[in-house]
Amino acid sequence: MRGHGIVRMALVFVAVSTGAQTVELSVESREIYAGMPFNLVLSAKGFEEEPPPDAPALAIDGCRVTYIGMTPSVSQQIQIVNGRRSEWREVTFVYRWQVTAPSAGRYTVPALALSQGAKSVASRAGAFDVGDLEQTADMIVRMRLPDRAVWVGETFDGAVEWLLARDVESYELVVPLFDLDAVRIEGTEESGRMRSFRAGAGAVDLSMHQDRVRENGIDYTRIRFPFRATVTRAQSFDLDPVRVVARLESPGRRSLFDFSTFGRNRGALFQALGQRQQLVVRPLPESGRPPNFVNAVGAGFSIEVQASRTVVSAGDPIELTIRIRGDGELEGLSLPPLVGEGGLPPALFSIPADAAVGSVDPRAHTKTFGVTARVLSVEVREIPPIEFPYFDPTRGEYVTVTSRPVALSVAGGNVVGAADVTAAAPAPAVPATDPARPAANSAALMGADMSLSATNRTLALPWGSTVRALPMALLYLLPLVIVGLRVWQTHTAAGRGRRREIARARREVERVLESGGSARETAPQVLNAMRALARLTGHENALAAGALERCETSAFDPASAGEPLDGDLAVAIRSLAHDWARRGSG
Repeated sequence: MRGHGIVRMALVFVAVSTGAQTVELSVESREIYAGMPFNLVLSAKGFEEEPPPDAPALAIDGCRVTYIGMTPSVSQQIQIVNGRRSEWREVTFVYRWQVTAPSAGRYTVPALALSQGAKSVASRAGAFDVGDLEQTADMIVRMRLPDRAVWVGETFDGAVEWLLARDVESYELVVPLFDLDAVRIEGTEESGRMRSFRAGAGAVDLSMHQDRVRENGIDYTRIRFPFRATVTRAQSFDLDPVRVVARLESPGRRSLFDFSTFGRNRGALFQALGQRQQLVVRPLPESGRPPNFVNAVGAGFSIEVQASRTVVSAGDPIELTIRIRGDGELEGLSLPPLVGEGGLPPALFSIPADAAVGSVDPRAHTKTFGVTARVLSVEVREIPPIEFPYFDPTRGEYVTVTSRPVALSVAGGNVVGAADVTAAAPAPAVPATDPARPAANSAALMGADMSLSATNRTLALPWGSTVRALPMALLYLLPLVIVGLRVWQTHTAAGRGRRREIARARREVERVLESGGSARETAPQVLNAMRALARLTGHENALAAGALERCETSAFDPASAGEPLDGDLAVAIRSLAHDWARRGSG
């Protein structure tokens, strides 16, 4: 049955005792239909510009509500009358929520309150009516997803298909998959006219492609919207049907997509529903995971390393350009540890601990990182191959690729040899005109005093037995002390070395947590540091701890691109690292 859900929302103005603050509650659509999102708006005036009032919590029984955000608006007016200047400045805070009602009926919006210091105001409760629309066989809508379970972090292809047997004046498509907070949607590189879709609190632009198909004996115009999706949380998603509401033209009129008769006449509104679908997202396997794996998921990855110069001296820095190519999510991709296992030998190279932030070239499917490496030894002959592990979702296993080595010529410091020493020139000879004065270069030692000590000490007696007893005792005890110390070092070397490694691994966890980077950049480094600590302390079986699972989810979360790692999560990881280190050292 066709319905017209005309809005029944009252505009409410409520003032506090000063009469200065007002609020207005409204919607940004006159017609509201079941399953179709609309925006609910709360406008507030009479507050100071700073700080803005906090957004009130909104819950509507039976509806899905998503807070979009607040937008301030400042208006200023100046008036001059008889030379007197008057100025007004008014700030309006506009709060928006996206609301979706699942079925037709009347829904109630509760009172919403705003406060700023001593100022406060509240709206009255409101209501809106939701209508339902008739379905028609002239439209078919569906979503194409992989016919298999996908892996967390995997980027897969999908498409929304809309089949039309009649021309269309206007339409709106709703894809519930796009509204999930654990899903990142992006368009493909295919050319075509663009169409904007709702995606959570934002929007995504997808290309639109048109062709002709025949199904069940009926000729349709097929409109196809391809997309790429990446899911950052492992679970089974029960997806609501794809839905389209369209105003269909009367027979004989031209299509919306001809763009020649758009909007001339208003036809009748109809809707079409797709099928409910399930999307199963599997966690990445722990079995076979390389120790230097970070968060690369996709296919056909490769790594290339270039050096800014190949002739250096020991201690000189070299700028390395590292390019990662592959078919997968590149926006949040991080480099594996470059020094240590699978990377550069720590005795020959050093690299700053700060994580490199790369730049993505979507056309070339490449992410480029700039890293400064310092050569520590003249023994270096090349930049050795660097490993890059990734998970291939089509094969269901981890794959490691390596870069090609880069030849280096490393010179040491200047060494001074015997041939480099220049002897001083001999002093010129002085004529020996005076027999009593020999020449300056004469080797004669006539009159020289060759005694080893002063005359009054030459025949002095040696030390007495009392004076030399203490030095002699120390001389005999010193080798025993050295031997004992060496024996202790030999017997405790393994334990002390292990405790140092554990302490170093725990400090690395602390350093990464305090780096202050975004969650998507920090989470992979935290996971790598915790895996290293787990190997040293024998806690490999505890890597599935809740805190680490949440941290791994942050590595793929598109919503955390610029946000730091959650504070409570960081505290939990610190506590876990402290416990592992304490038990491992004990």
